[in-house]
Amino acid sequence: MRAIAAFLVVLTHVATKGAKYSSDPLSWFNVGGAGVDLFFIISGFIMCHTVEHKEANFPSFIKARVHRIIPLYWTLTTFALIVFLISPEMINSSGGNTDIITSYFLFPTESKFLVQAGWTLTYEFFFYFLFSSSFIVKKSYRYFFPIVIIAAIVSISFIRKPANYQIKYLTDSILLEFVFGILAFYFARNVKARSVFGIPLIVLSIAAMAFVNDPSFSDMPRVIRFGMPAWVFFIGMTIMEPWFQKYSSNVIFKVLREMGNSSYSLYLTHPFSLVILSMAFSRIGLNKFAIPFVILLSIGAVISGHLCYLFIEKPLSRLTR
Repeated sequence: MRAIAAFLVVLTHVATKGAKYSSDPLSWFNVGGAGVDLFFIISGFIMCHTVEHKEANFPSFIKARVHRIIPLYWTLTTFALIVFLISPEMINSSGGNTDIITSYFLFPTESKFLVQAGWTLTYEFFFYFLFSSSFIVKKSYRYFFPIVIIAAIVSISFIRKPANYQIKYLTDSILLEFVFGILAFYFARNVKARSVFGIPLIVLSIAAMAFVNDPSFSDMPRVIRFGMPAWVFFIGMTIMEPWFQKYSSNVIFKVLREMGNSSYSLYLTHPFSLVILSMAFSRIGLNKFAIPFVILLSIGAVISGHLCYLFIEKPLSRLTR
């Protein structure tokens, strides 16, 4: 699912490059952003799984999360900073101010980050802090506690629309997608369903995504438009896990598993690789062939992300331990 989530986001930005350099072959594709929502649901689930059989505490939990996210993010942010100082127009080419300090510390402002994907990491870390608050209560209430806190925080934006940007940002209903992940963990732990029951849920989620793909749904709250179908998809996939394990030696599943392992690198690096690849492909005239152009951009981004995982992310992880 991490592979699918990352690839959906990649396709969104491939579509943008297709519109800029070619004949816009992915103009019909409007749901790639759902990859982020699927990532948030996965995070809610995985955090529960991570501490399920441990006596977790705040320092060790946050330290592990920082170690997982920050080294690669700061490395790529520094790379983006160098590019920004040399050629500012190449970073956040869509316009707007770029804030260097908040880029490193993931503090939400109306300015953009050097690595724009950082906006999702702001929500990730906010969730980590909220989730870790559950460590102060009995283990039996561990997952119920962050659900209540997040529901209370999100209710602020419904009861009274905050004028302050940071409050508005950190009370967004997108936080409920982490709750979806926690609830999915409850479901997976307590409900034993036959693998076959996952199929209709997956089909239903794909049908829902096809339905909200229409641009007329762009004003619908994200947690409903993308979050709910992603949640149904997630539950369907987890129900089918025994089936996936049965065929885990299949080449396609092996590729997807490796792509899932490198999904964080892919998520952070694909904006850089797509800029370079789209310029290179256009220079040799490949952009005149719209479909091959976007296919090769997508493949190139995936390969670049995996190379980053092998030669940057993994060595960094070992180094920073």
